[in-house]
Amino acid sequence: MTYLLDGKQYVSIVAGWGGTFALVSGDVAHESGGDGKGRLLTFALGTGEPPTTQMVLDRITAPGEVYDGERLYHKYCATCHGGAAVAMVGMKDLRKISPETRAALADIVLKGALRGNGMPEFSAYLGDADVAKLRAYLDHRAEESGIH
Repeated sequence: MTYLLDGKQYVSIVAGWGGTFALVSGDVAHESGGDGKGRLLTFALGTGEPPTTQMVLDRITAPGEVYDGERLYHKYCATCHGGAAVAMVGMKDLRKISPETRAALADIVLKGALRGNGMPEFSAYLGDADVAKLRAYLDHRAEESGIH
């Protein structure tokens, strides 16, 4: 929605929780850790330079291992394992991995230890440091979801 008030143009959008995911995903939506609250964001136009992509990303999560792991997860893992590390039907929920699987994550991701189960290796794209960041993100999501 856009409107003019006292000679200044504003744009308002609804963002955050909601839409079809929350409506049709049942337990997956409930277990995702979403707070169930949407937000109304309003921007005044013509008030300065637009934010850079990095400025926007820095507001989503703070820089560090969890932040980096979140970015890697959504680039390489979310297509199969679900957004925010909430598993799709029939896929492994990575927030709930066993200590043994957690310890073997580098072998699984980098060496294809579960290739026979349909899990490809990502050694052409990721390294040991990246796996540590992914692990930090998954641990964070498990804690945030009340799983650990």
